[in-house]
Amino acid sequence: IKKMKPYELPSDISKMLSEKINDEYSAHYFYRQVANYCENVGYLKAAEYFKGEAEDELKHAEGLQKYLTDWNVQPELNPIKTPQSVKGLVDAIEKAYEMEYVLYSEYEEISGKIFPKDICTFDFLQQYRTIQRLAVAEYSTFLNQLETIDQTDKNWVYEFEKRAFKNK
Repeated sequence: IKKMKPYELPSDISKMLSEKINDEYSAHYFYRQVANYCENVGYLKAAEYFKGEAEDELKHAEGLQKYLTDWNVQPELNPIKTPQSVKGLVDAIEKAYEMEYVLYSEYEEISGKIFPKDICTFDFLQQYRTIQRLAVAEYSTFLNQLETIDQTDKNWVYEFEKRAFKNK
């Protein structure tokens, strides 16, 4: 009697997706650290915003894990590095933009490598490409808005925080 074995994603694809899981967890840690910083210094709207960002990153990691387990792959969860510290709200926004842009670029690169080899995974990654594109656009807007204020003046940065951050 021959036993049927379920299909598994090719190892190169599962490895790329597992790496993204760790990147999403790293982003979660970074946003939690930024939220804690903001809360400690009184940027309460920004703190709530970054808490929402942290929760979103967890959902992204969970979605990737679910996709892998649905395709009979055990996701690899590697240690997460300590997140970068921030030196203020402007620094946090700049680092968040850079992190989101790197994630965007990496999801684009992965998608290019697997198309047309695995259309199902390519389609699955569409949501992550869209999420990252929107995140890059949102942080780009913050950076553009910061250009209109004196970023060294704490009062201006505080006013920016009150205007710019809306709860998720």
